Amino acid sequence: MTERTAQPYDHFPSTEWTWLATRVMEAPRDARIAAELRTRVMERYAQPLRIYAKGSSLGWLDDAEALVNGFFASRLARDGYLLKWFESAMPLRRFLANGMLLYLREERRAHLRRERRNGASLDAMFEQGADALTAPEDARAFRELERAWARSVLGEACERAQAELEAAGRGHAWRVFERHFLEGVTYEDAARELGLREESARPAARLAQAKVREWMKWLLALEGVSEREMEEAIADVQRLVGE
Repeated sequence: MTERTAQPYDHFPSTEWTWLATRVMEAPRDARIAAELRTRVMERYAQPLRIYAKGSSLGWLDDAEALVNGFFASRLARDGYLLKWFESAMPLRRFLANGMLLYLREERRAHLRRERRNGASLDAMFEQGADALTAPEDARAFRELERAWARSVLGEACERAQAELEAAGRGHAWRVFERHFLEGVTYEDAARELGLREESARPAARLAQAKVREWMKWLLALEGVSEREMEEAIADVQRLVGE
């Protein structure tokens, strides 16, 4: 392969879906690409999965950090694991949550075997929750995972939009957007604080809002969301952040 001249995420690929599909298909044969994709997944999902592990019915197995590290080592290290996700047409957060639950069940079985060897009673194992396979807390834990994921997507989109606007000398657009949409300040007050005319504050904020939306679409496309599904996915992020 030819060496890439730009950092992986510093520009918009011409078609994000095609770019992602190509990378996922190449990963089993290219260790560098596989490592790049694994790093991206871990950066996005480490905290949401820790929240999921801690809140699940099997969170008693170990501390959340150790469980997530074990899951990543067990699953993401496998050649073709992300290819299975891509072929499943499943949202990445759902695919990883399902994988995490399967991993926790494997850990549960291993824990039971160790307990039996050490002579623990069935009653004691039951009290630990060792018989749990599905429980209401698992659904709640997945909702918390989704909320953490949505916050991370929106947060990164905002960071990238701000950096792009500031690099283009349009930092005032971000500041108006931040004051109005994120902090609830009126356009009139935001314009006065920033030394702008009120009639210029609205279009400036809309520019920043459009940039955030563009970056959200880019980030979601990198998680496998197709153009057909994009509006629904953006609405999901907004809804989850607002919950």
